Amino acid sequence: MTIVLVVVDLTAVTIALPDIRSGLGLGAGNVVANQVGLTAPMDRVGMATGVVNTVKQVGTAVGVAVPAAPYRAGVASMLLVAAGLALAGALLPVALLRRADQNV
Repeated sequence: MTIVLVVVDLTAVTIALPDIRSGLGLGAGNVVANQVGLTAPMDRVGMATGVVNTVKQVGTAVGVAVPAAPYRAGVASMLLVAAGLALAGALLPVALLRRADQNV
């Protein structure tokens, strides 16, 4: 059995900035995604919320797997990838809402 000890030189800023961006992206994304699910016609609200919840679960699984891919590059790289994914996840529902408003 081999035990590997990894020492990483991280500052508070290196950890805090990507975490703040991730938190903002996730918070904005959850609110907007729930609103998109509730804009469905009344007879399809159940299906819409089911799709929203399924996408959140799949997104969580991918959000754990993808940032872990650049692990060898370092923890800071992993956090930056996670922050970028969270931001993209927050912007997608906003774009879809704008598109839906234009179609009405």
